[in-house]
Amino acid sequence: MTWRPPVAAVCAWALAGAAACANTQSGLTLPEGFETVGVALFHNDSREPDLERELHATLSETVRDLVGAPLESPGRADVVVDGRLESYERRGGVRTRDNALLESAVVVRIEARLVERAGGAVLAETTVVERIGYGLGESAGEREARERALLRAGEDIVLDLLGAND
Repeated sequence: MTWRPPVAAVCAWALAGAAACANTQSGLTLPEGFETVGVALFHNDSREPDLERELHATLSETVRDLVGAPLESPGRADVVVDGRLESYERRGGVRTRDNALLESAVVVRIEARLVERAGGAVLAETTVVERIGYGLGESAGEREARERALLRAGEDIVLDLLGAND
């Protein structure tokens, strides 16, 4: 027979741990002297319409998840993440011996920077390139590859721009 702790003790321990986590600031920090961050709608130089809106949603969610500072409107934030979608390309990949295409990929290139809203000073810059492949037989292949590419790009942008502050 094995000993099991009382349920009440386990619940109390779990609640105490959750309360301790809630009381600590977690996540990436902003440069010293700044308290809020905003995400601007990026300029879209690619030939893919509305890609900047998808990136904006992904970047905003990534900032909420990874940064320990409040997300604010770009017009009111202390620092703003902005940039441009340089390109979105579809690339061929693996082929059969008969030269039939089996796999393709999407390639996204994005330039981003962290800017002080009040003075316009650029605090950090980065360029990310994400390449995500997919099988041509997949019903949602390109759409899912595009979502994954934007998600990875958003994470890389936030880590590159704010990771050095920790």
